[in-house]
Amino acid sequence: MSEICSVIQRKAKKIHFCDVCGKPIIPDSEYLAIRSAEDGRFWHNKEHIHCDALLEAYTRQTGLGLDFGRMDMVVTWLCAKACSECSHESSCRLAGQDIFGCTAALRRVLQPTVLHAAMESVRKNIDVEES
Repeated sequence: MSEICSVIQRKAKKIHFCDVCGKPIIPDSEYLAIRSAEDGRFWHNKEHIHCDALLEAYTRQTGLGLDFGRMDMVVTWLCAKACSECSHESSCRLAGQDIFGCTAALRRVLQPTVLHAAMESVRKNIDVEES
């Protein structure tokens, strides 16, 4: 089992890529820099605020651990929780891996205490992608 060594919220000075969704973390947006260790090996992950919030919701609600090689399990869980009740499910451009950026999904699974920060994280990243 891996152990979290540190979690630091930072503001990006350059483009990084999220280790959860694979999309860019754009300059001037907040992200999490996470260092962890397992069996003497160390990892350095960078994650969007909203991606980290969704991973937290997944582990809290399912009781399962995370395997970054099996993000499909998180996507399947999120789609089951969020997409089944969504009126845009059949035509959603955010289906599949892009579900991490779906604001409707965030509203359905995140606690109110983290929802605002997650929505702001998505908004900042979408604004840059559409520019």
